[in-house]
Amino acid sequence: MSALKVIFLRSFPAARLAPHNRCFSTSTPIWQSAQRSKTRQPLLKIDSAAARAHKHLYTIPADPFIAAQRVSRILKVASVDDALEYITSLRVGLQSTAAWNTVLKHYGDQGKASAAEKCFVQMRKRNIAPNQQTFTILISAWAHSSSPAAVRNAQDVIDRMDRYGVQPTIIHYNTLLLAYEKTKTPIQDVFDRLPCKPNEYTYSIAFRCAAEQNLDSGFVRMLWSQVQQKAMAKPSLLAQKAAQVIVTEDPKEGKFTLDDRLAASFLAALARTAAGEDDVSYGIDAIDQLYGLRPASTSHKGLLVPTVYSLDSILRFFGRTRKYKLGREYYDLALKQYPQIEPDQALLDTRAWLDGAQRPKPDRRRRK
Repeated sequence: MSALKVIFLRSFPAARLAPHNRCFSTSTPIWQSAQRSKTRQPLLKIDSAAARAHKHLYTIPADPFIAAQRVSRILKVASVDDALEYITSLRVGLQSTAAWNTVLKHYGDQGKASAAEKCFVQMRKRNIAPNQQTFTILISAWAHSSSPAAVRNAQDVIDRMDRYGVQPTIIHYNTLLLAYEKTKTPIQDVFDRLPCKPNEYTYSIAFRCAAEQNLDSGFVRMLWSQVQQKAMAKPSLLAQKAAQVIVTEDPKEGKFTLDDRLAASFLAALARTAAGEDDVSYGIDAIDQLYGLRPASTSHKGLLVPTVYSLDSILRFFGRTRKYKLGREYYDLALKQYPQIEPDQALLDTRAWLDGAQRPKPDRRRRK
């Protein structure tokens, strides 16, 4: 017999005389029942289908961290409106920026930018301070929305950040550019007025916009010139080892990565906007610099090692500019100069296109 049970029986002698009583039976000791009753958590006063179906998620949490976890779990089994009702039912001391950001993000991912803005208002009414992620989520919500005023409203979010003591970063402006991309709003003016140094993702978005909006090839070439300056500022150890990317780092700007996807975005934009042979020659020079490929010339090491993906982007460049024969020459040269390249079906389809076959489908890997 345990010492705890002995002490209990000495304190309650009646327990020995009533073994049939379930309150004192050895199968469910009274001290265990008392202990369980103390750990039982009260439920929030929410009368909804989700609350009735998932009562274990609707108990009052012990701290803000657990509350934020509950919000994430409710979003998996119920709706974002149920998650919002849960967080607004908590006392303010249990609410957190992280929990509110989780709800905001779900509204944004669904393209419900107006609902996200209303959610933000409720967050501020409870004096919950927004952070940088909060505003990234709000800008992204407008970038995903179908509102004709998406660009204006996304810019308004950035303008409001200073009011809360939050400094916009290139992440916020990249997210703003996504709104320009979706609404097909000309990007040149906002790109020239960026208060932050653009990174590789900024340029990738700008190249896509230029291709989709048929902007002037001069804008594309200007962007590529900036990329070249950043990429060649300080060759990295990765580049010296002929890796797949070139990484340079500036103490003020952070890392800048030049890889196949950024190069492919540039070639696609230049092909779409090319106005003459001069633009095609510019692309040929860029391919030579990037991959060390140029027919009828001495081979040399480029900035990057070509892959199946990069070779596909090169062939598409020549296909879009109607230089089919030249594209076939680059294909043969690349396989000869880099025998480790093993063409996949997407590359073979693009190669067949240069022979007059049906135009291949867009490569979804191209987006960055």
